[in-house]
Amino acid sequence: MFIFFILLSCKTTSTVRGVMNLIRQKLMLKGKSQFWLSNKAGISPQHLNRIVQEKVIPLLPTGMKIARALGCAVEELFVYPEEK
Repeated sequence: MFIFFILLSCKTTSTVRGVMNLIRQKLMLKGKSQFWLSNKAGISPQHLNRIVQEKVIPLLPTGMKIARALGCAVEELFVYPEEK
């Protein structure tokens, strides 16, 4: 599976361009909060919240910071639907 990061921030109420993230599920499994993750990853709580709510797709460096903070690979956090 190829993970595709859109470099533009988009404002929508649904999943941005079909990309789904699993950050909330990873946080629940670890028993951690978004605030903890934002501090650990070095990003603002507001920006992290927009990512978790799937209002924006993070740039690759931000996605990597989040993945490192959660102890997983970027590919485990962001899922791009297969092309048909």
